Amino acid sequence: MENLDQALSFANYQTTLTQQRKLLTQKFQEATVIAYNGGLFKITPELIGGVKNLQSKWLLDMNGTPIKIENYGDFLVDAENAYNKAISEYGEEFSSLRLKRNVKSLVNL
Repeated sequence: MENLDQALSFANYQTTLTQQRKLLTQKFQEATVIAYNGGLFKITPELIGGVKNLQSKWLLDMNGTPIKIENYGDFLVDAENAYNKAISEYGEEFSSLRLKRNVKSLVNL
């Protein structure tokens, strides 16, 4: 009976851990979307690097809509700030999650 309780407890822990990781990932994904000049942009390191090398005044947003970028410097600052804040929070919260060893500590983030 004790082995069954341990197995159920571990399964509950694994399920909760997986769910908490998914929630952290979703939070990160949402935090890396910014609005600019009527468009929504998913900020990634590739987008930031690509914008630094662009010659065009236009950029496709998440919906494939061409959005005129009036000031690439401002756009880059906004994009880098959003990404750096989101990845820092994600990294800290994920590291903290890895140290949790029971269901109660997992849900009391």
